[in-house]
Amino acid sequence: MAKIWDDLGGGQWKLTITDDSGKMPPAHVYGTKDQILDKLADSKINGDRRIGELRAAIPPPLTPTERMQTVAELSNPATVDTAIMRVVEKGFGPADEVRGDRIAEREDRETRQAVNAAQSFADETPDWYASDYNRNILVNRMRLLGLSAVNREHYTRAFEELKAAGLLQMKPSEELNENNESETAERTAPTPKPRTQTRYSTGIRQSDISGEPPRTTTVRLKYTREQLANMSSERYKQLILTDRKELERAEAYYASTPGRRAS
Repeated sequence: MAKIWDDLGGGQWKLTITDDSGKMPPAHVYGTKDQILDKLADSKINGDRRIGELRAAIPPPLTPTERMQTVAELSNPATVDTAIMRVVEKGFGPADEVRGDRIAEREDRETRQAVNAAQSFADETPDWYASDYNRNILVNRMRLLGLSAVNREHYTRAFEELKAAGLLQMKPSEELNENNESETAERTAPTPKPRTQTRYSTGIRQSDISGEPPRTTTVRLKYTREQLANMSSERYKQLILTDRKELERAEAYYASTPGRRAS
């Protein structure tokens, strides 16, 4: 077993523990050194307690009477399943409890693997900004594509797709560097900056919107012209993911009827 300490600065450390056999994924523990030692001590205590519980739960062996009954049932096709189950439960405990323990152990193992995979992705991806918005959109994207939470490469795949589409929040320093206008200037600007409509095709051509539209048609839209004009870029990106159909429907309508309002 190998232990690697990484100094994260500010008194914070990362301890990586690897299994020499290679059968278990690396375990990561974070915090000050005292906090890490406390966590390891708690883990040791909980592990010893669980081992004691398992040992105490081992049932006694079959009695002579049960052995004779089992032999008789094994020779009868109608009762052979009962005999086998009796032997198994005597060795491992009630079948329902064994099944429940195995499910719990598998879920615990998968949770630890998912945490390790996510942490590995974050540690090895300098462009990743761990905001709540980015975490949620990354997880939702992975679920949509059917990607595995225990596979580090799947995190990278979803991240690269979202990054290429411009749907992730940037780190604050990067966002300030790329914006020539300050946040204050945006808030005080007299007219919202028009959004380029060619980024997301609506299928509307100039020939389709020529002429005077009928004034008796009532169109009900989910978003008003004012809401679209004053919508922040982050809100717009979020709606592209969650309500794209209605958003594009409203944009297409306002593009074709610049002087009218939807009811």
